[in-house]
Amino acid sequence: MNAPVPPAKIAITVAVTREPGAFDDDGLYSNGRDALLRQVGAHLAPNDAPPTRPGA
Repeated sequence: MNAPVPPAKIAITVAVTREPGAFDDDGLYSNGRDALLRQVGAHLAPNDAPPTRPGA
């Protein structure tokens, strides 16, 4: 997942690997990378952080 932040002249990339225990019985997993990307963006570029997802 990428998030370019032009005003801050940075780009943030987050990659997450999952162990087998991260998957539920249906093979689904939570999208922790999205929250992590937004937290890192808010820390590195507080005035231009990636927006929060609707409903998050």
